[in-house]
Amino acid sequence: MFRLARSPFFKNFTKSFLTFQRPQFSTMSFLSNAAKDVNHMREPITIKHKGMEDIFSPFNQGIIYFNEGKFDEALKNFKKAKKEFDQEIPDDVFHFNMALCYQRMGNFLDAIENYEKSFEYASKSLETNASMIATILTEFVNLCIEVKKCDEAYKIVNQYLDTTKEKETINTAIGYGLLGRIHVKREEYDLARPQLQKSFELFEKMQDQVSNFFGMVCIDYGISLQHGGELDKAVEILKKGIDVLMNAKQKDFGEIKDGLLALSQVYHKQTKYQLALEACEKAKGLLKIKKFDLDLQE
Repeated sequence: MFRLARSPFFKNFTKSFLTFQRPQFSTMSFLSNAAKDVNHMREPITIKHKGMEDIFSPFNQGIIYFNEGKFDEALKNFKKAKKEFDQEIPDDVFHFNMALCYQRMGNFLDAIENYEKSFEYASKSLETNASMIATILTEFVNLCIEVKKCDEAYKIVNQYLDTTKEKETINTAIGYGLLGRIHVKREEYDLARPQLQKSFELFEKMQDQVSNFFGMVCIDYGISLQHGGELDKAVEILKKGIDVLMNAKQKDFGEIKDGLLALSQVYHKQTKYQLALEACEKAKGLLKIKKFDLDLQE
């Protein structure tokens, strides 16, 4: 151990590993800094309806302003679009886009309120798919965790889970996954593990995976397994999560990066220092580029 600590490789790994730590790195939660980290931020939901296809329509202008970072102008245009095209713009989409704007502006309370409204409308609509529910609740939970409102997030997700638990649908898997995520952020890994295991198993059973969300569940599940000492299984689940996220149509590079960091930490505990360094370097690469060749084969 004395020789290893003084070896050039170990020094390089330690430098790479430690200099890339996020705040509260020991938790390895992919939820940290969700309100600030642009890698985690979603874009507004677009709508294709007759009368709104014109690039100069207020809704599309809102999308453009959002992408330019002019969130106050985006808000104005989304509100104008809702007023002019009320029937064409679903309430859940409208409030979700509003929440994204408020969040990027740092107005977190209004963002949370709009996420709640978006979820309320989405959960009542028969036309809303599981992917939309997952997106709304994920962003809501991320933000609640960031602004220290875990209890509020837990309450709403738990109420949602109670309505789906008996049916064991994909929405049930989403509910368990979000509860597990909150526990991970609180560093309550023993409580997180059974929730995330249920979510993981339901997704696997149904083979109807909401890719980004399933990938995130895998990352959190892997983190909880790591803290439970199940290192080999943690590696297996983390690699699966990273692979799912990398193959998703809309890649969330913030989540992939955090998954790689978690994997690096597990490898380090297994004294597989070369693999740990490689995973950490790939995570660092995501700060500079958004596409890279990911190879997790040992």
